[in-house]
Amino acid sequence: MMKTIKLIRLITGEEILAEVVVDSGYKLTIKNPLRVVVVPSKSSPNNPTVGLAPWAEFSDDGSFTIDWYRDWE
Repeated sequence: MMKTIKLIRLITGEEILAEVVVDSGYKLTIKNPLRVVVVPSKSSPNNPTVGLAPWAEFSDDGSFTIDWYRDWE
């Protein structure tokens, strides 16, 4: 079974990478979300790298439901 992994930009500007479990049109249930972060490079300050960090690091939950609106449809 294939998993649906998506990059999601929140209205806060955060970008998260997560498995989409349920997409009902107005609610999105995601599993194991990771926050995309830019990490400055010590050796080359002009070339930052991209890293992944837990999105809700203080939560024990592995899945989250987000209310959302598709404005492109």
